[in-house]
Order: sequence, then structure tokens, then C-alpha cells
Amino acid sequence: MLKELLTNYRFIFRALLTKKKRKDFRDVIISLILVITKVGVKGLFRIITDQYGERGRKFLNSHNQYQVWLKSNEFNEEMRRKSLSEISRLRYKPKISIIMSIRELDRKYLRKSIDSLTQQVYQNWELCLINNTSSKKHIQKILKTYNRKYSRIKTFYFGETAQPATFDTVFSLVDGQFVGFLEANDELTPDALFEIIKFLNEHPNTYYIYTDEDIKDEYGGRFAPFFKPNWSPYLFFSMNYAANFGIVRKSMLHQHTSSFRFENQRYDLILRLTEITDRIGHISKPLYRKTEIRQISSTKNNFKQNMLAKETLNKALSRRGINATILDSGIKDVRRISYKLENEPLVSIIILTRDNLDYLKRCIESIRIKTDYRNYELIVIDNGSQDQRTLEYLKSLSKVFRDESEFNASRLHNLGASHASGKYILLLNDDVEIIHGSWLREMVSIAEQEDVGVVGAKLLFPDGTIQHGGVIIGLGGIAGHAFYRHDPKEPTYFNLLNVARDCSAVTGACMLVKRSVYDKVKGFDEKFCRAFGDTDFCLKIIHEAQTRVIYTPYATLIHHEGITRGKERTPPFRDIEYFEKKWRALLAKGDPYYNPNLSLERSYEIKIEPTRFTIANIAKIEEPLATLLEVYLQRRDLQIEYPEALHGDYERLINWAYTVGVRNDSAKNILKHKSNYYRTVATLLRIRNQLLELST
Repeated sequence: MLKELLTNYRFIFRALLTKKKRKDFRDVIISLILVITKVGVKGLFRIITDQYGERGRKFLNSHNQYQVWLKSNEFNEEMRRKSLSEISRLRYKPKISIIMSIRELDRKYLRKSIDSLTQQVYQNWELCLINNTSSKKHIQKILKTYNRKYSRIKTFYFGETAQPATFDTVFSLVDGQFVGFLEANDELTPDALFEIIKFLNEHPNTYYIYTDEDIKDEYGGRFAPFFKPNWSPYLFFSMNYAANFGIVRKSMLHQHTSSFRFENQRYDLILRLTEITDRIGHISKPLYRKTEIRQISSTKNNFKQNMLAKETLNKALSRRGINATILDSGIKDVRRISYKLENEPLVSIIILTRDNLDYLKRCIESIRIKTDYRNYELIVIDNGSQDQRTLEYLKSLSKVFRDESEFNASRLHNLGASHASGKYILLLNDDVEIIHGSWLREMVSIAEQEDVGVVGAKLLFPDGTIQHGGVIIGLGGIAGHAFYRHDPKEPTYFNLLNVARDCSAVTGACMLVKRSVYDKVKGFDEKFCRAFGDTDFCLKIIHEAQTRVIYTPYATLIHHEGITRGKERTPPFRDIEYFEKKWRALLAKGDPYYNPNLSLERSYEIKIEPTRFTIANIAKIEEPLATLLEVYLQRRDLQIEYPEALHGDYERLINWAYTVGVRNDSAKNILKHKSNYYRTVATLLRIRNQLLELST
């Protein structure tokens, strides 16, 4: 903790110059001397630089976060040596054919694109250059130069007046077992093909592999990384996130790609491919780099591409027998699919309540007045209301069932479901308020799709900030809401807040589920009393019922979070422990719809591994802190109460040790011998906070 305090050493010197609070300064200097006595001057310097760097990372913008990430992850010579060694041990080394369509562009971008292939660590590849239109002499000269230098680079000419290249004609020219597509002014990282081959050795039955990506400027700088989720078909409907660069098994192509043009049709290819297989792989590394110049395209060209994508998606939906209309989302490169409802199946809306009349009444009245979907029934589960006004109001409702036992949300939901008659069950908190009439129609229309089991909505706090935009497994330790407290007026990570997409879970505050699926997984697990029962339920829907959980931003409601049963004063330890035990493997593996390069502290920020000491290393520098951390790592209650300590922020944990741990806690016999250390740190904390106030 002394390390953490010294992060703010600059304030000490600033305050010294103001000649204020000399007694505090004397205490600080004495404490600094104690630290130097303990770790030496070099140790003090290392503490300051390490901790100041770590603290600074928390305040980096997304661009700078990525620059820090690149320092630890960008391909280098050491990685090249390791990759070459690993390649020599791989059993499966298929040839990869990269197809590049040539068009009018600057010669330097064409050279860089081709050079990104020649510099690959994995060398069993060929490059097929498809020249449909370019007759420029400088382009012809470059192509001929590479053809002479590399036998693996071939050029095929389809003149402007000849028949344009189709997938069939192109694929007949390539020799590789796998085929990839690269734009003529984009690049691959040197390890791109190696990572793909390594993935194929681990997952040999994969038919298509896509990667993460970023943008490269003309000076070589990299920015705007798109750390993507694993295969998410509903997200792919909404946006073409997986087709910029990918590798597809050639044997799949001859059967399914005979009738459409090569140019601009990769989106079509992947849509067709995923109609016959779900063996889609994803490599969570930015192996593909778009050039910044390609980002700057004319409005006319963007309009043409969007119309082509819309036409392609329309045909794909028609082939799948999906009756839907593609609407303008108002967001660049994002499409909204409006599914047609043939009829209005009955929806049973289940609301749990207890002595919460004002919110319950507002909730029900907003449903009745604003909802344009009329075929629903209201079922209220009263968990022992005592307020007379609430009881009188409940008498006015047709379906109210009373349960006076201790609050258990999972059991109460199951009770409501046992009285439901609908094809669909909608779980709704009594502190939710309807604001748009189409919310229920939107949710039911998605749930009507054969592969969907659960649909969740976008929820806002009364001040308009985001309360729920899907649930991420592992966020905050167990599971957390994506984009929590985000201002919807501000941009979000690749617009993911505002697109319909696959999720691992959605909140039970507004959750629509098929009754057949609800019964198939036997409802909610009643071992979850207060927390994570909805997350567990969604995971069962995915893993046991083999159906999808979809978040839609087009059903938006207000949620007065914490009103239904009040905010928890203590964390629900039993629920947390049970979830960890039940879903240990998933927590270790990570949420498939959330990239492992993204932070689990704040959603959709880039994860930067902090410089942290092991317990053994800490012990060499600060033995009292090591002792406290040993206690902390054995105590789940402390980990829940002070989660920031897992990431190197020990301030509140130290304060607990001094005020509680050494006095009243079961660990006092272990900690009391270090009480002088904890007292010193507590004093430094007080001084630091005073200095911070002075500086402002």
C-alpha cells in the first residue's frame, strides 16, 4: 500500500512549496524515510515508477489503451522465433490461397499489401491476383515484378470487356485447401497465417475462420481495433463484422457458390456458408489491418455498398424462410431487421412486488396505456405486502398470487410461470416503465424465430443513462451489465449498444422467454435467491435448450434499479459461490460474445494487464501487505467487498485491516502483529487525501 500512496508523490512536493501543514509534511518525510529503510532508494524508485505507470493506465483513452496493448502484444522478432519453432512441430500444414482483387490504387499500398504476404512466418501459401479492371502501366509493372520474383504469386486477367470474375472461375484457379480474401490496399500481420494454421490444428473441423482487425495509417501507426465476439449470427445480420478477412475451406465453396459475382460479395459468401454450418472459428487477435485511405470513401460508394449489403441480406433471409423487412438503423453500416408477426401469441407478463405501490401502479398503467401489442395477461406475485394501499390496489387486478415466504426471486418466477397460460413468459420488474408502444411486439417478433429462446431489452435509468445493454459473463467478477451508466448520446464500441446481437445472458428485469424453452430447462434454479438467477437461467437456455439469447436495442424501457426489493446492503455470498461452482468452466474460459482482449472491470475498454507483484515478490518488499493479501485471497467476503484489491488497489483493504481486521475480525491474531504498518499507511492515506484537497 505504501507503493500506492507514493503514486501521488508529486502532490507532496507541490504542497511543500505552499508551506502549509508543516506537521503533515514532517509525518510524510518520516514515512518516506521508513520506506527507504525498508526497500532502499532503488526500491523506492521502482515502486514509484511501477505504480505511477499502473495508475496512469486507468485514465488512458481508447487510442492510448491500444498503444499500450500493442507494446505487449505486437509481433516481434522473439515471437517470430517462437512461431517458426512451433510451425516445425505442427502436424497439419495446408496451403492457403489468398485472393486479391486489383483495382485502381496507389502503387505503394499495393506493394505493402503484397509484401504483407511475402513476410508471413507461415510460408505454405499462394497469392492469386485478380485483375478485373486495372490497365494502368504502373500497376501492370508491379504485378509482373512480383510474378517474376515469387512463383507463388500468380496474376489472372479478366479484362473490362470480358466476363467478370465469379467465385467459380476464381476458385478453379487456386490450389490451396483454404481460401482467403484480402483487399489490395490492406495488410496482414506477419503471424496471421501462422495463427490460422495453429487454430486449424486445434480445431480441424472448422469451415471458416475470421480474425480481429484494426486500421493502419500512412505512417504505420495502428488504431481503432475491433476486438470481436465469437460467431454471433444475429450480430452478423446487423453488421458485416466477420467478412473483412477470413479463411474458408475450399471444399465447401464448390458446392454453394456457383451463381454470384466475385466482386464485393464476401458478405454473401459467409451468409450462404453459415446456412449449412455453424463450424465458424474466431481468432482473438488483430491479424488484419485496413489502411486508413480505404476508410475515406465517397458517399456515393458507401450508398452503393449499403444497398448491395441490404439486397444480399434480403436474399439470405428469404432463403432461410424468414419473413422480415430490413430497415434503416440510422447508423452507418448497421442494419435493423424487423421481423413480421403473423399473429399475436399470448404473452404472460409476470411481475413480482411487495409494498411498492407507486412503482407497480406506474408499471402496469404504462403497459396498459402504451403497449400496442394487445394479447397479454398480467400476473402479479405478491411477496407478502403489508401496506393497506398496496393491498387494495392488488384486489383490483385479476391475477394476483400471494407468497409470504422469504424473498427468493427464482422461486417466485417459477410460481408465476406455473399460473401462466401464454406461449411466451415475460419477466418484468415492478419498477420498470414502458416508454414506447412497440417494445413487446419487437421482443415477440424476435422470439418467434426458431433458434431464439430468450430476448432482452435495452433498459435506461430515469436520467437516460444505460442500465442494461446485455450481460457479460465475468464482468466485475461474476457477471455485469454491458455499457452500464453509459451516456447513450456518446458513441459506443462499434455501436454494439445499438444493434441486435447474441449475448450470453440478459437481465431478468425485462426478459421474454418461450414457454416451451422455460419448461425444457425446468425454469429457474431456486438455489439462486437474490442474484444471478437470471444469468444462470440464460446460460441454461443456451447450453441445455440449445437456443439463443438475443439483446435488442429496439425495445427500450426505463428501469428504476433497486426499487423492487431495495439495494442489497451486503453481497449475496451464497448466490455468488453457487454461480462460481456451477459455471466455473465458463468463467475460466470467458464469455464467447465478449473478446478476451477487453476489460472485465469496465465493459468494452481494452484490457491492459497491470504490472503486479506475486505474493512472494510482495513479501520481499512489504511483508505486512503480503500477510494481508494471504488473508484476502482466502476470504471470499473480502474479495467481494474489496474487488479492486485483485487489481492492485489496496487502499480500502488496508483501511479495513487497520479499523476492523486487527481488532474484531477472525483474522486478528494473524494481522495484529502488523498493526503498526497498517496504522502508518492509514495515516499516509489521511495525509494524501488532505494534500489532494490542497492541490485543488
